[in-house]
Amino acid sequence: MLLHAAALSTPTPAFVALILFLPHSHIWISVFNAAKAYESAAPRMDFNNRTA
Repeated sequence: MLLHAAALSTPTPAFVALILFLPHSHIWISVFNAAKAYESAAPRMDFNNRTA
């Protein structure tokens, strides 16, 4: 109840998202890791395509 009141009193998207996605944190961690891996790989792929 305290977390719910805090979420209502501080409508910051990150905090609300944290409260809402906390039960599925393992899913969002894997999604975040996949996104970071894609971001780190995408520039190399683009660089290779440009210089090929």
